[in-house]
Amino acid sequence: MTKEDIHIGKLISKELKKDGRTKKWLSEKIGCCRTNIYKILSKPSIDVFLLQKISIALKKNFFEELAAFCQKELEENK
Repeated sequence: MTKEDIHIGKLISKELKKDGRTKKWLSEKIGCCRTNIYKILSKPSIDVFLLQKISIALKKNFFEELAAFCQKELEENK
């Protein structure tokens, strides 16, 4: 990985802000406490199942973004 590694927590946070959604809203949608949302948003990586739940709640396929990042890394390291 490079110095420009993807940070999934920051991507989720950005999407929340773009949609005008709160951390409380997300915690209710995915069934966890708000404290855990703060932990999730601070992490550069998270569990795939959790990312799936968040993707569905926000109607945003974060897996596509991760795949695009991975593809870019693969092409740069040929």
